[in-house]
Amino acid sequence: YNEDVSLQSGKASLHLHENHDDAPDIFSESSSLIAEKANVGSHSVEVKVTSISEILEQFERIRLIKIDIEGSEYDIYPALIDFSDRIDNVFMEPHLTVMPNRREDDKAMRLLIEEKCLSKKFNLDWF
Repeated sequence: YNEDVSLQSGKASLHLHENHDDAPDIFSESSSLIAEKANVGSHSVEVKVTSISEILEQFERIRLIKIDIEGSEYDIYPALIDFSDRIDNVFMEPHLTVMPNRREDDKAMRLLIEEKCLSKKFNLDWF
């Protein structure tokens, strides 16, 4: 599916992996809504974007949610925290190694999760 998750619903450019054109089957992963991500190239496709809140609102209880959205996790984590009473476990892969410019966002995310006493619920080091 050409669809992604972000903070707001609508349309967006999904920037493809820098080697996607050479081997689409192998490099179909690692695409990102964020053009500045280290391993994306100049090619993109337009995709439908659904807000994470819109998705979470559909469920009364979520036992496990896995978030691997190639850098956009720094944009949506506040919504995950807002819905944390409905979510038992969050496994989220921060992409700091390919997005070092998000270091402050990463620190803020981890601090807020700790301040809200959600560290046992949010697993940020699962990969």
